[in-house]
This record gives sequence, structure tokens and C-alpha cells, in this order.
Amino acid sequence: MDKIAPTDRFWRKNALFIAALLVAVAVTWQIIEQANRNHRLQRQAGEIEAMNSLLEQQKKNQALDNEFLRSEYYLDLAIREQQGYTLPGESVLIISGEKISRLKATYQPQAAPAETDEPVVSNLSRWRDFIFGADNSP
Repeated sequence: MDKIAPTDRFWRKNALFIAALLVAVAVTWQIIEQANRNHRLQRQAGEIEAMNSLLEQQKKNQALDNEFLRSEYYLDLAIREQQGYTLPGESVLIISGEKISRLKATYQPQAAPAETDEPVVSNLSRWRDFIFGADNSP
């Protein structure tokens, strides 16, 4: 009888196992590749949906702008601004650019009123005091 070399015996016994292992590695690799591809496509779909909703909103805004530009109010406003149109009985006050800049430079907004320590009295309480003659005025 011929003696079979130990390496040949190993390959004959484990050939099916090695083939199954190679198939399992290949399938696992393909699953990972497909998962990465699906993730990438899902991210692109999300970006496209966001862009689509942005474009839809811009379309709605443009439609509103177009509607405003077709309105009587805008036509009246444009005629007044571009051609100086006024309705009967109206007068136009024209202020030069220099005067506007001087007015803006000298404008001081009013300070907010300082808070007082006096309690806040409701309007109803004031009327009640007025009607019944209570003298709670400061």
C-alpha cells in the first residue's frame, strides 16, 4: 500500500471545510460592502430630500413674491416711488440724503423708564378707588 503524505491527507480531509470557509469570508465581505453602499446611498437620499424641500420652499417664496408683484398695492407703491405719483389731497415731503444722515447721527433713542419701587396698581383698582372715593394717590 502506498503511504499518503501527511500534507495530502490534510488537504483531502479539510478541503470541504476550507472551501466553506472561503465562501463564508466572501459572503461576509459582500455583506459588508453592500451595507456600506446602502449607507452611502441612504445619506445621499437624505441630502437630496433636504435639497428638494429647500427648493420647494424657495418655489413657494417665489410664488408669493410673484403674487405680491402682481398686486395693486405693489403697483401703487412702484408708481409712487418711481414717478412721484400722489393721490389727490396728499403731499410729498422729499428729504435729501445729507439731511437723513444728519438726522440719523443726532438721533438718540429714549432710555427705558426706570423701574420704581412703587407697587403696580391695576386699572380696576384705580377705578374702584376713584368711584368709592379712596385716596391712594401718591
